[in-house]
Amino acid sequence: MAESIERETARLRPGWGWVLVLGIVLVVAGVLAILQPIATSLATGIILAWLLIAGGIFAVVAGMTDLRAVGGWIYVLLGLLSVLAGIIVMINPFSGVLSLVWAIGAWLVLAGLLQLAGAARAPAGKGWLVFLGLVDIILGIALMIMDPFSALFFLAVAIGVSFVVRGAGAILFALGLRRLSRL
Repeated sequence: MAESIERETARLRPGWGWVLVLGIVLVVAGVLAILQPIATSLATGIILAWLLIAGGIFAVVAGMTDLRAVGGWIYVLLGLLSVLAGIIVMINPFSGVLSLVWAIGAWLVLAGLLQLAGAARAPAGKGWLVFLGLVDIILGIALMIMDPFSALFFLAVAIGVSFVVRGAGAILFALGLRRLSRL
C-alpha cells in the first residue's frame, strides 16, 4: 500500500504548479462572484441557456440519425424543447437562474456528500475534504430552502464561497505536492 501511495505521489509531484494556478484562479473567480452577484447570476443564466441549446442540438442530431430506432422521435422532440428553453433563458437569463437555484442547491449537497465519501478514502487531507464537503452541503441546503429572489443573490455568494474554498484547498494541495517534490 505504501508503495502505491509513493508511486501516486511521484506521479503528481511535477504538476504542483498547475494545481497552484488552478487554486489561484478559483480564489479570484470566487471573490469576483461574491463582489458581483448580479453579474454572477446573469453569467449563470447565460451559461445555462447555451448548455440547453447545445444539449438540444445534440439530442436532435442523435434522434435524427435513426428516427425508426426506439426513442428517435422522442430525442428530436426533447432536443427541440431544450433548444426552445435555451432561447427563452437567453432572452431572460434571470428566469433560468431562478429555476436553476434549487438544482444548484441539490448539486452542492450531492457534491458535499461525494467530498465526504472521498475523505473516507483519501490517503491525506481528510480534514480539508470533510470541511469542503460540509461547506457545500450547508450552502446547498440554504439555497434549497430560501425564497427564489433571495436565493438568486445567495447563489452568487454560494458559488463564490465554494470557489474560494476549493481554490484554497487546491493551493494547499499544491504546496503539499511542492514540499514532497523537494524530498
